Amino acid sequence: MELRFHGAFWAKISERWLVKGTSHRPPRKLVLPLPRARVGLLAIQHLEMSMRSHAALAALPAFRWRQYRKRRRHMRRLPLALIAGAMLFLQGAADPPSPSSVAAAPITANTEAAAAYQDCERLFREGKYAEAVQAFSRAVERDPNMAQAYAFRGYTHNSLNDYDRAIADFARAIAIDPNDATSFSDRGMVFSNKKDYARAIADYDQAIKLDPKLTYAFNGRGTVYNALGDDDRALADYDEAIRLDPNYAEAYGNRGVSFKAKGDNDRAILEYSKAIELDPKFANAFGNRGIAYYDKGDYEHAIQDDDQAVKLDPDNPERYNNRCYALATAGRAQEALADCNIALARSPDAAFMWDSRGYAYLRLGQYRRSIEDYDAALRLNPTHAQALYGRGVAKLKNGDASGQGDIAAAAALDATIAGDMRKLGVTP
Repeated sequence: MELRFHGAFWAKISERWLVKGTSHRPPRKLVLPLPRARVGLLAIQHLEMSMRSHAALAALPAFRWRQYRKRRRHMRRLPLALIAGAMLFLQGAADPPSPSSVAAAPITANTEAAAAYQDCERLFREGKYAEAVQAFSRAVERDPNMAQAYAFRGYTHNSLNDYDRAIADFARAIAIDPNDATSFSDRGMVFSNKKDYARAIADYDQAIKLDPKLTYAFNGRGTVYNALGDDDRALADYDEAIRLDPNYAEAYGNRGVSFKAKGDNDRAILEYSKAIELDPKFANAFGNRGIAYYDKGDYEHAIQDDDQAVKLDPDNPERYNNRCYALATAGRAQEALADCNIALARSPDAAFMWDSRGYAYLRLGQYRRSIEDYDAALRLNPTHAQALYGRGVAKLKNGDASGQGDIAAAAALDATIAGDMRKLGVTP
C-alpha cells in the first residue's frame, strides 16, 4: 500500500492505521467497539451476588467492568431481580441479594457445559486466550446448542487475530439464535478487522435492526464508515450512539477522529476532551488529542497529552514514537531520541519509526546518523515520501549533491511534501 500523509507529522502515526480514501486523507486512529460482554449469565450472577465490597470488582479488569455495566442492559434475558440486586450494590447497599433470592437464568441446562463456560471466562479475563479457546471447545462439546459459548469463542479468536475462525463461530451462534443482535454486531467488528467493510456494514445493519438501541453497533458501524472515508455517515452513527448513551466515551473519541479527518482540529479537541472527562484512562483519546494540538502548532499541549498516553499505555511503541516526533519539532530533539530508541527497540520493522528518529537526528544536525535512519526507513518502505525528502535534505547538508534526487523523488510521490516539511523548518 502506498503511504501518503497529510503533512509531515502523520509519519509518526502507525501505518496500520492508514485507511483507504483520498491520497491526502490523514490516517485515523479509531476506537473499535469494546469487546462484547460475553460474560455468561451464570458468571454474572456469581459476580454480582458476591459483591460485598469494592474489592470484589478486582474479579474483572477495569475495562471489562466498564463494558459490563454499559452492556448489561442489552442482555434481555437477565432477570429483573438480578438487575435490581446489582443496582442496589452500585448504589452502595450493604448486602446484595442472596443466591436464593435471585432467579436462575442458566445459559445451558448442562451443568458440565456451564462449569466449562465459567472456566472459559476466567481464562479470558486472565488473557489466556489460547487456553480459553480450548475451554470453550469443551463447553460446546457438552452442549452443541450453547450460542453464547460459540459467540464468546468467536470473540476470543478475534483477540488472537484468527478472524476466519471467529467468523465461523459467530455464524454458528447466529444459526442457533438468529435474534441475537450482539452476535451480528461482533461479527461486524471481525469483518471490519479483515477490512471486509461491505459485510461489516451488513452485520451492523442487522444488529441495529434487531436492537435499535444497541449503542456499540452504531459506534462500530461508524468506525467502518470512517475507514471508508465517509465521515458524514460516521458522524451520524456516533451522534446516535451518544444520543443513546451520553456517557459513551469511545463514541466521543471516534467522533473526534471524524472531525479531525474533516480538518476541524478545534472540534476534534473538544470531542477528545469529553472522552477523557468520561474516561480519564482513555489512552487513545489523549494520543489523538495530542495529534490535534500538534497540528495546531501547540506542541507543549501535544507533548503533555503524549506524556499521558505513554503513562496509560506504556507497552505501545507508537506512544513513544508520537512523543519523539513532537519533542523534536518543539526543539527538544535530544530528549526525543530516548523515545525514538524505545519505539524502535519494540517495533524495528516500522518504517515510520525509523523516519521519526531520522528526523530527530536531522534536527540535531547529526546528518550521517539521520541518513542511516532514513536508509532503514526506505528499505522497509521505498515509497515513504517523508523519509526520501528528509534523507535528501540530510545529504545536501552533509555535502552530498545526490540529495537532490531524493527530494525530487519525494515530490513525485507527494506534491505537498516540500511545503509540509518547510512548516517544520526542514529545508535543503
